[in-house]
Amino acid sequence: MIDSPNFVEISLAARSIKSQFDSPPDEVLIREIKDHIAATGETWTWWGHTHTNPAPGSNVYYADTFDIPRQARAAKLWIPCPCCSPNHRKFGSGVIAYFPDEKVIRLIGPKCFATLNAAGHEEAMEGLRRRTKERQSLNYILNRIHKMPEWLEVANEVFEAARAADIFFAVLSNRIEVSLDVPLWRQVRNGTLDVREEISDYRFENGKMVEFKRKIASPLFRLEGHTALNPDRRPKAPQLVKAMKEFAPYAAMTDEAVRGAPHMQRVAAVKEVKNFLGKVQRIKGELDEELKLVRPINMQRLGQWAADSRSAIDLRISRVSGSIELSGRREYVVPIPEALRDIRLPDIRDDLQ
Repeated sequence: MIDSPNFVEISLAARSIKSQFDSPPDEVLIREIKDHIAATGETWTWWGHTHTNPAPGSNVYYADTFDIPRQARAAKLWIPCPCCSPNHRKFGSGVIAYFPDEKVIRLIGPKCFATLNAAGHEEAMEGLRRRTKERQSLNYILNRIHKMPEWLEVANEVFEAARAADIFFAVLSNRIEVSLDVPLWRQVRNGTLDVREEISDYRFENGKMVEFKRKIASPLFRLEGHTALNPDRRPKAPQLVKAMKEFAPYAAMTDEAVRGAPHMQRVAAVKEVKNFLGKVQRIKGELDEELKLVRPINMQRLGQWAADSRSAIDLRISRVSGSIELSGRREYVVPIPEALRDIRLPDIRDDLQ
């Protein structure tokens, strides 16, 4: 009905058949169509749109999808579809449909052509899904290719710190757990430095209230970087070597190589890039946490707790300048590598995510 609030006056120009497209719209034309819809909220006013109903048996090629602007959606200014609702607003999204038999482009509802040709619609959708994945993998790599050599350099910096940490923390743990025979990890594995305190408690016995003593563990300090003291700590440098070795060929790719690569090769590249970033970020995060252990504040807490008569161990530990000094039944000095002294590891992140 013309007086319906959803009625749209479609011009005769929009209803004319524009048989001028010899091939499906390319990326430039797709961008033009989407920009027009984003600016106007209208499909029927784009110059190349044919606002007529296609023949039931028509072949169709879906070039891409589109959405109306957020403001138009909020105002419920939907778009009409030449297939099923040519004069009334109905949809907030749709597909850019190319009809090779007529050489026209129609901007239609997302599933409207299925009522005319269900098999053709599904085949076109499958083609669109496949091309979308191919385009996404291509764009993912092309948008990041200039960052990959930088990521490899950052990973190498993290590797240098990891190699020093692997040696240092292994020696420190061995000196404490084996040479001094102090089961420190058992006491700090929860990240707190607990002391044993005796408290009074009460219970009824034979009709009387009886006081008795019991010991509880009370946290004295929180210990940052405590996981570095785990005797079974897994070395991190070999993990980074493997990750960098697998990533290096992708960091050397050129734009031309990426564009010319088969789709599955680009998919593999996307997976490798994501895996590499994830591994380096995880290892860097673990190192950042472990290195907190040798900060003066945490070494002071550890030393103060270990010297407390209420702790469960007998150990003297402190940071003196660039070394960790240990004493118990023997004395040891474990130098802190220069690469681990008050450093800040460089960040590695995908800014496009």
